[in-house]
Amino acid sequence: AIAVRGLNICGEGEYSEGFDVTVDNTVGIAEIPNDLSISIFPNPNNGQFILNIFSKESHTIDLKIFNPVGMLVFERSGITVNNKFTESIDLKNLSDSIYFLFFNGEGIYMSNKIIIRK
Repeated sequence: AIAVRGLNICGEGEYSEGFDVTVDNTVGIAEIPNDLSISIFPNPNNGQFILNIFSKESHTIDLKIFNPVGMLVFERSGITVNNKFTESIDLKNLSDSIYFLFFNGEGIYMSNKIIIRK
């Protein structure tokens, strides 16, 4: 039971009679799979790096890489990860900067960053 009373600069009032409060519409957040891990080597790099994705379960994910002003500079869709996925990515045409990698798939939202320094 909850009881309330008013309180201000003039003083305080009496407590109200107690009343019950029932909450029956709770909201939850779905669990994010934690079996996915990402490795980028080397980082910093010259625009060429190895992307490793490890997973205990099979996943299909998309990769998008953005420059610091939010422009999409690289995209790879439908990456299938069965235990391990490895790929060499070549971004040597990009200028020195920090780039943001976003991985998403069914229930998967992960991000990482790389530094290109030539």
